[in-house]
Amino acid sequence: MTQPTTATQSNAAIPSLYIALDLGRSSWQVSLTDGGQKTRDVAVDRSDIRAGKAALLTEIAKARAAFRLPPEAPLHAVYEAGRDGFWLARWLQSQGVQCLVIDPSSILVDRRAKHRKTDAIDARALVALLIRHHRGEKAFRLVAVPDVEDQDARELGRGLERLQRTRRRWAVTVQSMLFAHGIDRGYDKRLRQDLSELRTGDDRPLGASLRHQIELLCEQIGRLDTDIAACELERDQRIAKPKAELDKRANHLAKLNGIGPVCAWTMAAELGWRTFDNAKQVGAFLGLAPTPWASGSVDREQGISKAGSDRLRALMIQIGWSWLRYQPESALTKWFQERFGEAGKRSRRVGIVAVARKLAVALWRYHTDGVIPEGALLKDKPFPIPRRRPCAEAVG
Repeated sequence: MTQPTTATQSNAAIPSLYIALDLGRSSWQVSLTDGGQKTRDVAVDRSDIRAGKAALLTEIAKARAAFRLPPEAPLHAVYEAGRDGFWLARWLQSQGVQCLVIDPSSILVDRRAKHRKTDAIDARALVALLIRHHRGEKAFRLVAVPDVEDQDARELGRGLERLQRTRRRWAVTVQSMLFAHGIDRGYDKRLRQDLSELRTGDDRPLGASLRHQIELLCEQIGRLDTDIAACELERDQRIAKPKAELDKRANHLAKLNGIGPVCAWTMAAELGWRTFDNAKQVGAFLGLAPTPWASGSVDREQGISKAGSDRLRALMIQIGWSWLRYQPESALTKWFQERFGEAGKRSRRVGIVAVARKLAVALWRYHTDGVIPEGALLKDKPFPIPRRRPCAEAVG
């Protein structure tokens, strides 16, 4: 979830207050400085978030007075992206503090076997990086902070994925329980109907305890099927009849052949609200950019960077295969067939990564500028308004 840093040169004539927060589970370690030699280090109790916010504002006011800063002095804050998300950045912005959220993996660390590490040391290191950033140096990578609407819009797709993962896990659990008793086939459809028909490998009926546990898991899976169907119905209806901005972005993407509701919704929710300056940033964000290793006489390619979200990168690979099937006349499909069509399986797997990177750039241009990928076809009919799907009968 990172985007390239765009550092701005701060006005040296106006002193500023720099604030770094090391966010812990029970307390916030705060380091405040005006860019000089002195630094105020305080710990704020966050057991009560409301009281913690008030205490943080109090410490900022004390630091402003201690450093004798004028009322118009700008306030700059920074913290690392992590468990606390983005609510703190939005709240600080509402309090007049310019807050940055940074990618922790972009911070250079001491590579010695042993080095000192405390919350206070980490906070002071963060505030030093913040000062360097406002002097124009590239000290770290920024994480884009979504607004409330965009962050909330992602929850439908992510919640659906969580339900599907849970269902698969419980279905595999049921299969493993039966497999341990010699039942390895023929139970997927019958399992939800009558367990008494199943016989173990030594031709015995299921034990009472085993049968009871399987019935409990099947009830849970049935409720998950209902919830999954309801979420899919809501997603498809929002794509078919767009009202919100996210719905319109998903509907626009779903007009292309080879782009279904899952791909359209995920890309619109996870990528549609972000701003990229060029095509290279799109590939780098998805972790599909190359990572060369060239030093002296050594010059080799390490493969793609695999930075960012694994699920988005996997989704782009799936879209790439779908694109080759449903867009056979597109320029990208023809390029793949000419380059990798006669190659082996391994070369085709390498080639599909290149297709995914090129396709991500093409879909970004289609989304932002309305430029249809070269040779691509649009669907003949608009996205259909779905009806409620029946729940799946099989557990497997």
